[in-house]
Amino acid sequence: MKKKIGFICFEGMSGSGKTTLVKSLCSFFEKQNIPYSVSSEPTKKPTKRNFFGFAIRKLIEGSSLTKAEIKKFKSSVIFFIEHQKTNGGLTERKKQFNVKLNSIVGKLSFGTGLTEFDRQIIFIADRYFHSIEFISPTKKNNIVLEDRYDLSTAAHYSAVTNSDANFLGMWQYPVLNGVYEKPDIIFYLRVSAEEALSRQIATGKVLDRYEGNLGKIRKLANAYEDSLIQFKNAKEGDPRHRSNIVCIDASKSAERVFREVKNFLTSYYDF
Repeated sequence: MKKKIGFICFEGMSGSGKTTLVKSLCSFFEKQNIPYSVSSEPTKKPTKRNFFGFAIRKLIEGSSLTKAEIKKFKSSVIFFIEHQKTNGGLTERKKQFNVKLNSIVGKLSFGTGLTEFDRQIIFIADRYFHSIEFISPTKKNNIVLEDRYDLSTAAHYSAVTNSDANFLGMWQYPVLNGVYEKPDIIFYLRVSAEEALSRQIATGKVLDRYEGNLGKIRKLANAYEDSLIQFKNAKEGDPRHRSNIVCIDASKSAERVFREVKNFLTSYYDF
């Protein structure tokens, strides 16, 4: 019997073809009259409670937040802490996380540079509200196509900090306990660092701090592979445990990648 599917994640470096693949799947779903919704992380549009995604996108691009934006960020921190109180209460790890988050408000206010740890803390806060406000309610009636999720968090943290520490286990899963949405299937688009950079340059877009440096891209590619192994080898009971990761050779043409993913989905899942 085919499995029911509601939440599909696409992981891989910038330039691996995630956006192109998602667009092709959207066209396929439309022709099949299959309801779907597309999202990405960090989130793009601020909500009443969640300004984290907008903030981290701007910070990654090298811009500073305005005073008004810092105020909105601070409001999101308050909403975040208050919501946690009603969602299982404030455990010791959640309290520690909130201290880290509040310290980021101070750094933004005084113009102090953020560390990679700080940036990933913001990513987790963004994922918290993204799970509550979008993924959880949407996947009940639509297939959610998500561009990047926690495999990307693990890879980026490892690549920048040169650490193989279980960042997700230490921070994300304890903080998102009760709201975290586990993907039904994860497609990892594997491509070389050189190919990823070449594709990015060809788009003509302005590349961020991670996308335009071949050395950093190579480190990120290795970090993805290491994180992939950790996810696959994690035992039952470990929140990182995944038996649903499908690796795709994304060096192939976009059409071949789409056919491979479409055939896999239609063979094993019920829409």
